[in-house]
Amino acid sequence: MGSLPRIAIGLSAWAAALFGVLQIGLALGHGVDEHSFCGPWGCGPPTSALIGWHGFWLLLAGPLVGLAMYAWSARRLRNVGIALFATGFAVLIGVGIWEA
Repeated sequence: MGSLPRIAIGLSAWAAALFGVLQIGLALGHGVDEHSFCGPWGCGPPTSALIGWHGFWLLLAGPLVGLAMYAWSARRLRNVGIALFATGFAVLIGVGIWEA
């Protein structure tokens, strides 16, 4: 198979997965559609909306991460990974302190 049909099939599958993950709220029952994440800011969106939105961002970032893995050097990937991990850890600690 040539590269153009493979690219077209891959993009179609990726777009279908993006659309599908955003429709996850329709497929889940009403038991998970409650506001289960509440805090001092009030209650958040339904769980199915959170699952769909986080899945959308993971699928959206997938090709960019794959391209970066292919194009960037190991040293640059390590530095970006350490920076992202440190940022995420700092945010996690900040949320923990805020909640405490």
